[in-house]
Amino acid sequence: MTLTVIFKSPPFLVDPFLMRALSCSIMLGALAAGCVTTRPILADSPLLVCVEQDGRAQIPINGQLVLVRHPFTLVLRARPDEGILVNASANPITLGLLPFTNDLDELPGFRCTGMADCLGNPKQELVLSDTAPNYWYFDSNGEHRFDAPPAESMQGSLGRRTVSLLRTHGKESPASLQDWPHEQLHLVFIRSIWRKTVRPPFEGFEEMAGQLRVAIEKQGLTIRFK
Repeated sequence: MTLTVIFKSPPFLVDPFLMRALSCSIMLGALAAGCVTTRPILADSPLLVCVEQDGRAQIPINGQLVLVRHPFTLVLRARPDEGILVNASANPITLGLLPFTNDLDELPGFRCTGMADCLGNPKQELVLSDTAPNYWYFDSNGEHRFDAPPAESMQGSLGRRTVSLLRTHGKESPASLQDWPHEQLHLVFIRSIWRKTVRPPFEGFEEMAGQLRVAIEKQGLTIRFK
């Protein structure tokens, strides 16, 4: 399966112009962190992924971010009607393959169905898996998988999801960030862009419920704990 990627750039490049907006708000701080790609995607808002800890936007360097072993918040921006797949793993293989393929079937962390989770984020858990992603979405103020209903802005919906615990898929007991035995956490974010269609699908495009997957956006990040 071949997909069209509307834009592609190394994740988390720092834009000097956006850096000046860091003090205005966490949204502008997230933009300043370089998590926005340099080419717009048609009329949509591009996927934005940033990290906040202790009330501050954290700035990655070369796709890596150093955090203390305290709770942190993933800040995501996307269209409100499109969910985001998030693979989290101590294994770097999916993140390593991300620049070389646009086929989700070739990414080990996306081979299985997205993992269901509680509405909202009551446990502040991030589920880890080498073969399946988390599925985060917003349908309404009462049905979403974020800390609170995502805030609307001119650039799209901004959702925050706090992470205090890490739980390996298939295990009941999570680990605190302090007790998690690994030093690095690898994250891959995928947003599929679907368009309604009344025509049958054609080669290279995937159809679901009368829609075609016309493109994907992808972002990757390694968090190193100190």
